[in-house]
Formats: sequence, structure tokens, C-alpha cells
Amino acid sequence: MEDLAILSRTFGLRLHIELGRHPLIFLDEVGALGPGCHVAISMPLDEADRKLLRVRGTAVAISSPFAAEGLLGGDEAIAFGTRTGGDPLTLARALLREAPMARREELARILVEAATTGGARALGMANGPHRIGCLDQGSRADFSVFAVEASARTAYTALLGQGAGRCVATFVGGRPRWRLTEGTEGAETTRRLA
Repeated sequence: MEDLAILSRTFGLRLHIELGRHPLIFLDEVGALGPGCHVAISMPLDEADRKLLRVRGTAVAISSPFAAEGLLGGDEAIAFGTRTGGDPLTLARALLREAPMARREELARILVEAATTGGARALGMANGPHRIGCLDQGSRADFSVFAVEASARTAYTALLGQGAGRCVATFVGGRPRWRLTEGTEGAETTRRLA
């Protein structure tokens, strides 16, 4: 593992580590933790482990509501991980449903950011030209449009609460790739754009 950490830093390659296989203290001792690494977890971390990851600047990819325990305070760099390539917003919706009403708006923002900028940070693609996870000059401009009704204050909760099945367009590299169109007799159809 120490050799992998050295190779990763030497060649600018990212490390993705599942925490069930190696204890965090071991990963820290061999130099694997840091901004060039993200760890995937499927179980909760204790406060000492969360603090170590914060100090080292290591992003955490959570893959279940159980694993999110203690990570949704806004201090940790979190992303969503799925083993089967599923929809990270499904996990975000599940976490939001369990949240107390008083904290829903703040938590919805944290969860949407975990799925966008958090994922980009975990992959090492949040900075530089062609960055992902945000809409800004110089970014790739990969995004989807959802038909939900929201104000600026409720946009995150509306996306998570009403967005499932309501995507109307997808853009990749700033160019439209897919959109929902009206077909004959008012039926909705999809159209893949080249």
C-alpha cells in the first residue's frame, strides 16, 4: 500500500480505497490519505476517523444511509458512491426523508452538493479546465434540467423531493444530448440528440 501511495503522488494518479479492507490509521501511516485520495465507506466512521479524514483533506464517498452517520454536518468533503453505477440522488433522497423538518433545507443543499461538487472533488476533477460538478466559465457544463417548482430557497429540496422521473433535458459539454419532447396526441417521448 505504501508503494501505491508513492506511485499515486509521483504520477498524479488518484487513489480510491474501500475502508472495509484497511484501517484508516494504517492508510495514514503509509501516506495514502490526502487530497489525491477518496475513500468509500459502507459503515459509519467514529469522530476520530472523521477528523483524520478532514485534516488530511480526503473525500469520503458514502454508499448507504447507514454510512452517512456523522458526515452530514457540512464539515466533511463528501460524495456519493454506488457499486453498481446507480443514481446518487436516490441515496440523497433517502437521507433527506430521514432528516428532521427543521434541517431539511440545509441538508438538501449538502446532499445535492455531495452529488455534484463533492463527486468532482472526490474524483480530482473540481479544478482546472474542463472541471465538472459546477456551472462556471471553464467547466464542462454537464448538467440536467428537472421540471420542478421551486424558489431559490427551496431549489435543493424540490430537486430531491420532486425531481425523480422529471428530467426534461440533459447537456454534456454544454451541448444538448437528450430532451423530453411532446409526441403525437400529447404523449411524451424522448429524443436523443447527436
